[in-house]
Amino acid sequence: MPISPEFQIIPPIKTQAYSKPRNPTPAYPQTLTKMAAIDPATLIVDNRPVTRVTPTIRQLAPLPILRAVVMRAGRVFSGGTTRMTNEEAYLAQERGEVPVRGCAHCRKKTPSGPFDTCIFVEGMLRYSCANCHYGGNGARCSFRDGMFSLYLKLLAIRDLMLM
Repeated sequence: MPISPEFQIIPPIKTQAYSKPRNPTPAYPQTLTKMAAIDPATLIVDNRPVTRVTPTIRQLAPLPILRAVVMRAGRVFSGGTTRMTNEEAYLAQERGEVPVRGCAHCRKKTPSGPFDTCIFVEGMLRYSCANCHYGGNGARCSFRDGMFSLYLKLLAIRDLMLM
């Protein structure tokens, strides 16, 4: 019986050995000083400015808006100071890509995510889709697979098939 492409083992990527620098300098403060300041009033989430600019929002802000956000029937967006992950998920929903195959949670017969479509932003939201990230539930997303996401594995398989 053939193995489904999503369960095939991908050979490890060969990388150079890592050597610790002698005088390590913290990269995080340097990164923050090089980033342009973002005015919260310029980022609109559900027809109002973001409440606070988090590091994730700072990374999502420069990405182009690809689509309008569509909420599931009967769902209302809940943002604000206590719901920063919801604002991050909203921006990801606008700016991310529709994966080759949605996460297991979004593919359920009765998905509980607030958005109509499973959207993924590569390298963001700890490799969860925007639907699962909403409400701080990113850990339930099937795109999280240890340190690598199922989405990235599917892309690698697709690239191998195209070769």
